[in-house]
Order: sequence, then structure tokens, then C-alpha cells
Amino acid sequence: MFGESLPRKPHWPHRRAGLKLVSAPRCDPCACPRCLLRFAASERRLALLEGGRALPPLERDALAEILPAIVGVLGSEIFAVRELFGTDVPALRLGLRGRSSRAIGRLLARAAGQDVNGYVAERVSTERHAILWRVGVSNSQ
Repeated sequence: MFGESLPRKPHWPHRRAGLKLVSAPRCDPCACPRCLLRFAASERRLALLEGGRALPPLERDALAEILPAIVGVLGSEIFAVRELFGTDVPALRLGLRGRSSRAIGRLLARAAGQDVNGYVAERVSTERHAILWRVGVSNSQ
């Protein structure tokens, strides 16, 4: 069961009363509400580490508009976000409207490795304090 080898602090009422305990009783993770809450919190943290966090709908919609335009202009070439603002392609300019290069970079960072309508943004490396990106087609579709 979860957490059997982890040391636990005593959390039963004697601790709150200020009494010293010789040995803390081990509680079954299914028996007390506090352990259930800890278990649920650790499960959420584990899910975030394994799968990344889900993108909010507004960010997903923005990326669904930007990523296909990037692939249409650059293909799967490596790029810095500032290079996107130097293009005159209307579809890409439309997707970038009202956003700064820093905002686009943060959006790509949150979406890195996640499938957005068949496209995946990938952080490649860093060059002169700029993050280099590549957008490719997802293998899952």
C-alpha cells in the first residue's frame, strides 16, 4: 500500500495536546481522513510530473491557431520566437496578434511536449539567452 515505508509524524490528538509520545502509531492510509488527503495530494503531484499539466482552453485555442501557421512557414526547422515576428505571412501574423514574443515563448513552454490538435512544440536548446523551438506533427494521430 502507499506510504508504508515512509516515516510519519504522529497526528493523533495527543500531539495537539502537547504530550510527548514515546512512539508514534502508524496509521493505515485508508483509515484516517488526513492520510486520505495526503494520498490524494501526492497522486495529483505525481500526475503532474508524469503527464504535465493540462492547458487551459484559451491557451489551447491560441496554440491551435499558432502551431499550424508555424509549421506552414518554417516546417520542422528550429526557430527562436523573435524570428516569428519578422515574417510577413498573414496566417502567422494573425495568430501572433496582440501578443509579445515573451508571451508566445511562455505559451510554448507550457505546451512543450503536449499534443495540440496534432502538433507538438519541442524545446531544442538555448542560444544567446533565447530558447530554440521546433514544432512537429504528433505521432499519436
